[in-house]
Amino acid sequence: MNLHEKTQHQSDQDRVRSRDLSLKASQPPAKIAGFSIEQFIGSGAFGEVWSGTEKKTGRRVAIKFYTRRTSDDVELLAGEVEKLVALSADRYVVQLVDVDWQADPPYFVMDYFERGSLEDLLRREQTLPVAMAEDLFREIATGMMHLHSKGIFHCDLKPANVLLDQDGKPRLADFGQARLRSEQAPSLGTLFFMAPEQSDLKAVPAARWDVYALGAILYCMLVGKPPYQCEALTKRIESAGTVPERLAEYRHSLRSAEPPSEHRTISGVDRMLADIIDRSIDANPKRRFESIQGVMFAMRQRELAKARKPLLILGLLGPLLLLTVMSLFSWFAYRQAYADTETAIKQEAVEGNKFAAKLAARSAAEKIDQYFRMVEDLARSPKFVEDLQRATDDEELASIARQLDDPNDNENTALDAARRKYFENETRHRLQKHLHTRMDDPFDRYPDCASWFVNDLRGNQVASVYQTEPDSITTGRNYSYRTYFHGGPADRRRQVGDETFYEVAPWGKERDIIDHPHMSTIFLSKGTYTWKVAFSVPVRRLVDDTAYGIIGVVACTVEMGHFVDFDNGQFQYAMLIDGREGQADNSNSDGSYTSGVILEHPVFNELVSNAKEVPKKVIDLKAMLNSQPANLDRNHFDDPIAELPEGQSYDKDLIAAIVPVVSPRFSKTSTKESQTLDDSGDSGLFVLVAEDYGEVIDPVERLSARLFWLAIYASIFFLVVALAMWLLVFRMLKDSHGRLVRTFSTSGDSTSQGNSDSGNI
Repeated sequence: MNLHEKTQHQSDQDRVRSRDLSLKASQPPAKIAGFSIEQFIGSGAFGEVWSGTEKKTGRRVAIKFYTRRTSDDVELLAGEVEKLVALSADRYVVQLVDVDWQADPPYFVMDYFERGSLEDLLRREQTLPVAMAEDLFREIATGMMHLHSKGIFHCDLKPANVLLDQDGKPRLADFGQARLRSEQAPSLGTLFFMAPEQSDLKAVPAARWDVYALGAILYCMLVGKPPYQCEALTKRIESAGTVPERLAEYRHSLRSAEPPSEHRTISGVDRMLADIIDRSIDANPKRRFESIQGVMFAMRQRELAKARKPLLILGLLGPLLLLTVMSLFSWFAYRQAYADTETAIKQEAVEGNKFAAKLAARSAAEKIDQYFRMVEDLARSPKFVEDLQRATDDEELASIARQLDDPNDNENTALDAARRKYFENETRHRLQKHLHTRMDDPFDRYPDCASWFVNDLRGNQVASVYQTEPDSITTGRNYSYRTYFHGGPADRRRQVGDETFYEVAPWGKERDIIDHPHMSTIFLSKGTYTWKVAFSVPVRRLVDDTAYGIIGVVACTVEMGHFVDFDNGQFQYAMLIDGREGQADNSNSDGSYTSGVILEHPVFNELVSNAKEVPKKVIDLKAMLNSQPANLDRNHFDDPIAELPEGQSYDKDLIAAIVPVVSPRFSKTSTKESQTLDDSGDSGLFVLVAEDYGEVIDPVERLSARLFWLAIYASIFFLVVALAMWLLVFRMLKDSHGRLVRTFSTSGDSTSQGNSDSGNI
């Protein structure tokens, strides 16, 4: 919106109405000798614009008729013509062809550009590519430098006043608001392209006005709208009342607003270009560029910085390349000197660790399979299935189970009477006998089990036995949130303040229950101070002689410490690691489970024998796995157990190998009832075997002294070459900077000369 006193803002309805009136224009306001008037282009507060052709030359022209003239309009026409005459030889300005302000109506003829204005281009494209916007910006800035060198300020620079010739080059147009450097009269531009201080009716024209408009045009080409423009601000300005009040609102809003930043999010806009835009459109004129020359200087400094970048990269990569070549040469010499010895010793250690880890992992997999077979054996026992079905069908148990169905009531003492009645039920005792048979087996067919238990379809624990009796009875409590029951990677609980809530389906809705053998997440036993894991399987009964229906879950828990049977002293030992994502009782403060928890370690045996709690120690499992190629090379490992007082002897440089515990039960290609984790049968557990690296590599380290002087000579050579390359880069940058300074010194002289000439206009 142009805020000149005689130009009012048009709403969208006004624009539509003006367009309709424009389309109705069929006769030009007057005929002009030597020109044929052809087509109506548009109208505004001043009058009308028609396209035409110069009869003698066939040159396409635009004719501007001042049909709504007043004395001020004649002065406006005379001022605009005066500036166009002064710029008649400038290729960056729309050229004046003819003028007659004595005619009725007054008119002037100028070049016609079929490609329209920059505003038309932006209306079609919304935004322009950064490279195209930069090119147009430089051309417009160059044209503005020419104007300023002749002592002319445009004062209304905007996309609508930048026309595009047939080559797409910009031409400056509409000098109705332009001012000579010597003029003191105010000049109003267009909202959001006008500097805030320009909106003061007492302001004196200055070069910084055009700097702001130039920066706003570049911003608009990149973002699609001028800086600071928003619907709320536009409405505030329109509702301000008089023109001075609108101007004051505009001025105050821009100065108090946050600096625009959308241009910084545009892909291809580098930091230096964004800084140039910021400084050009700064609402504070003191922080803005003083002149167009300053903007161009900043742009050329940016180009120089971009030109320097390859040199800087060369200066950086050159020494790095030399260092790489020298390192490869040194490495080659080093390898030739003791490759046979190093390879033999290291390969032996690597293969030994791998072999030991595979044996330990195989042993762990066999034990996992043994525990699954133990639980499956009970789950498939017809008598056990029959007794569990009776307990499920027992009306008294079902009635009590409904009261105890919510795991959030597990500690509710008001339900103790119901739990006692549940515990004393005779039908339930039949199941208890099955579990006691497993725990007290005289033939030791079910070794190392810390507990056995069975849950009904809702997760209520129907029966349980323990090697070491717990502090409270667990029978009758609901454990449907446990991972061994629903088969998920973590217990379903969440922490709210200081309280823990268990998330399960309410009564009347089915709860998730495993349909295949499952190994639970690891949890810490409060009775034995060791890590435990539960092996659970669904209990099924035959339905209609055709399908199996799940009626509960039976499980046993096992203390970790017996899965890895390998310890060759402090120089070589094994540990078991849990690599699964899930949740553990002894977890992080937020309840989340940390992958990489050490479950078995030689030091843990000492802690358990002294009745000390096994700590939660974690290794960076992902880093460990990613650092190992197929043929394990030198792989340093820091044992976190060394942080314990009992583990100080493990505080050494270690070389380690890690392998997964693989079992067919965890393969997707195994039976339908098998647990599904990974195609390879990866259980999520890992065995890591570590060995003292110092003991392994000591013979090879003694050979490294032979290459000491070779490394010294190589380093000296590298430093000399690097210094020479940096001196070359410094010299080239210095010469480039000198040329830039000389170029702008010349530009400054031309500008000064132009300023002195402006007094003659």
